[in-house]
Amino acid sequence: MDSLLDPLRFRVDRLPSPAFMPREDDYIDLLRSPDFDVRLQTFNRLTTMSRRDPEWFSNFPRKGELFKNIDRILADDRWEVQHQCIKFLLEAMATLGSVGSSIENYLNLEYCICYLMPNLVPKLGSSKITVRKISIQAIQTFLRQKPDALGPVLVSALFLSNFEVIV
Repeated sequence: MDSLLDPLRFRVDRLPSPAFMPREDDYIDLLRSPDFDVRLQTFNRLTTMSRRDPEWFSNFPRKGELFKNIDRILADDRWEVQHQCIKFLLEAMATLGSVGSSIENYLNLEYCICYLMPNLVPKLGSSKITVRKISIQAIQTFLRQKPDALGPVLVSALFLSNFEVIV
């Protein structure tokens, strides 16, 4: 007789859903989803993962694609997704690189945030107060962790804003 508590007795059509515990590679695909709720839930999961595992970013296999998707989402029209994205950045910033970690991880933080700055700085003028507040917090936190990055941040924001005017 099969017990309800018998572990690993799943029928093929009743396997646990990958939506509950996606693999690290799946996060990229979930962030590309056109579904608003999927992207919100993905950022919630990423935030939880960054809180639980301080080494998550160094072990993450597709760092570049993650930040390309974050950059794309920062330019999204949905303020709720923008807010959740910036909230994730704020929470995960300590795990992207810190003074006590290796020089490679320390430079990861500067590179990743500078890459996002051209889409993050305009959020300071958002019509949604929650987006404005979380953007201010994220930029302040970044500059507290890496005060010497103010120059590259301003240059990257200025360069890309001038590039848009020219094009």
